[in-house]
Amino acid sequence: MLTISEAEQQGSVGPQAGPGIVPVVHPPALAASLPPAAPRTGATISAAPTGPREYISSPYQPPPTGGSGPSIHPSRVAAMAPPPPTTAPQGNVRPREEEQPQELEPSKRQRVVVEKLAFGQLYNEIDWMSLNPHPITIQVQLPTSTEKPEWASILNGSILPLEGVPVNTPFSSIRERIKSALGADLPISRMRIEYEGRVMNNGSSLASVNIGEGDLVSMTLKKK
Repeated sequence: MLTISEAEQQGSVGPQAGPGIVPVVHPPALAASLPPAAPRTGATISAAPTGPREYISSPYQPPPTGGSGPSIHPSRVAAMAPPPPTTAPQGNVRPREEEQPQELEPSKRQRVVVEKLAFGQLYNEIDWMSLNPHPITIQVQLPTSTEKPEWASILNGSILPLEGVPVNTPFSSIRERIKSALGADLPISRMRIEYEGRVMNNGSSLASVNIGEGDLVSMTLKKK
């Protein structure tokens, strides 16, 4: 069937058409009624239809770094980097055990004098040993004796220091140390040790009478 415009152009339909002939007018095509789309440069149109409209996607932009994968922030790259290798110290390194301070000799150790209680009062033996954990030096006042010629040079009233004596040492051992220090044939049975005017029992210790660093004891000879 021809439209009115086509009939008019062919001259078959016009105002002179007879009665009963109603011209048929068809609406214009949808594509013809749309304004022409402006050309877009670089746009890519999907080939397959996805619905009543065709979606336009942006062109693919490659990563700025030129790599094959997504870019990584520099801070994450630094965190993922392996730690730098440690450099071993050069030269001979002494073991840590050798760097520990060693126990000093009695002559080089700082002498600590523990304050004693008032006159007539004493610490108990255990407490005194805890207050004096290191060996001490005591002074021995020697007697004067001319009983034997070989004793005259050693028993001349001088003071004999005994170093490195633990406070739990009994007085029996003190007598042996005196004889060893003098280097004389001096009978131990005749040696008597006194401290502050009292004769010390052989089984008692220095701590039992609170003898400390630098204290003075006296030695006398028993009569035959």
